[in-house]
Amino acid sequence: MFLPRIALLATLVGILGCAGPTETRREAAPGLALSVEDLYAEPVFAADTALFDAWTLVPIRGEGRWGLEPGPDDALAIAGRPEAGASAIYLNTDIDPVACPVLEWQWSVGAVQPSADLTRRETDDVAAALFVLFGDAGSPLDPKPVPTLRYVWTTERHQVGDVIPNPYLPDFVRNIVVARGEADIGLWRRERRDLQADYRAAFGVPPDAFVWSVALFVDNDQTGEPAAAFFRDASVYCD
Repeated sequence: MFLPRIALLATLVGILGCAGPTETRREAAPGLALSVEDLYAEPVFAADTALFDAWTLVPIRGEGRWGLEPGPDDALAIAGRPEAGASAIYLNTDIDPVACPVLEWQWSVGAVQPSADLTRRETDDVAAALFVLFGDAGSPLDPKPVPTLRYVWTTERHQVGDVIPNPYLPDFVRNIVVARGEADIGLWRRERRDLQADYRAAFGVPPDAFVWSVALFVDNDQTGEPAAAFFRDASVYCD
């Protein structure tokens, strides 16, 4: 499957350009306690093989700076630095959330913006985010936003498990807070999420489409406060 670049761009740019009413916060279940004992792992991406993967830059506000560099413990990382902007890199996928319900990844951040508030357009920055896009985002001539989970590392203003409609595209993009605060800055965190359960918590129904793309994201265009995100690898666990 191929997700056109312009279609993904429509979804991500929509986060910064299509205001709408917000909703009451919901809460997602904790993730890392999920058991994967009876499942097998399928890689989604890894810094060690990133040069061989078809990553595409999505410059939303400025291009930022993305590349490979040493992260915590000098482990090779996919690093994103926003440089007073917002940008993402994305990778096409073909993930069945029913057969492969568990997503796991490792990430780290260099800073957490203290002024960030995900409920307000003017402060909607994240220390790091991983987007999971469900379904066909259209064609270059007819792009459309699709239901999207945005797993975020953010300020202590929000609680782990908070499900927060994105203030720019609330009908399609839901933030799920999986890390907060500065205690783990400079350390690798391993996250594990149930895609079906998180989708249900975010949208009230089970997913009815494959995951066509994942995107790594970092921004500081709203607060102007420092940010740097590091991603080591990601896998899905399948039955």
